[in-house]
Amino acid sequence: MRLSSGLLLSCLLSLGQIACGSKEAPKEEEPSKPAAEVKAEPPSEPEPALSPEEQAKKLQEMRENQPEPTLDPNEPREKFELVKKKGKTTLSGIYTERGNILVQMREIKFDEKSELDKAKVKKLADLIESFGVGETANELETAAERFCQLIADLRKDTEPIEAEGQEKLKAIEAELVALEKKQNEGGKVATSQYEKLEKEKKIASAPVLGASYVWLAMKTLYQEAFVLADLGPRRAQLTLRDCIGKADAKPVPYELAEEERKRTLSRAKWYRSGPDQ
Repeated sequence: MRLSSGLLLSCLLSLGQIACGSKEAPKEEEPSKPAAEVKAEPPSEPEPALSPEEQAKKLQEMRENQPEPTLDPNEPREKFELVKKKGKTTLSGIYTERGNILVQMREIKFDEKSELDKAKVKKLADLIESFGVGETANELETAAERFCQLIADLRKDTEPIEAEGQEKLKAIEAELVALEKKQNEGGKVATSQYEKLEKEKKIASAPVLGASYVWLAMKTLYQEAFVLADLGPRRAQLTLRDCIGKADAKPVPYELAEEERKRTLSRAKWYRSGPDQ
């Protein structure tokens, strides 16, 4: 049987597809761009190393932003055992320093006309001396609350005494300056005028000095509160955090005491638990 030329051509085409496959001819690859034309990505800059102070601040922020812990009432911290054991030596040193401050505070000389100021300063000294975190279960449990009340009472009673004394001293100083100016300009000033103002200055200075001792003693009070925040249970920390860290809390008018206040507040914000506590 002879095939027609058209049919033969068709068969040959079909056989060719089977033998060679039906792939399309490969496309010509685009020539690669010269290296100079390839835009290199800029290397990423390494993060600057943090200073020790910045590292400490970052760690503190991480601690303070931790979620509230799940508390185990049987942990030594939650039972005040760490305060009694680990805090004993530190507290002893704090009480020694505070005792020395109170001795000096009670030795302030008051004029016989200043019995009221003397009584006010003595009351403040007694109030300071009455505080301590204590050792019994009830004393330790109420220590944070008692501390917050003590600080509030001291500020309430000390600030007016100091303000009144400073106002008197300011007026006396103005009179002394006026007398000195008068004398320098050739005027006559009796010695008794100076003596009178100097005596008034001494009287006004006593309660101001008493207030200064209160702020000095307050440094030791915040140091004692720090022991409670550092080693005490979470409930004590929260009490200290809420009273020390009030939005309207005023700084203590003594730099070292203010530093201790901030340190105690910072420590009261985070909790550490577990065997390495």
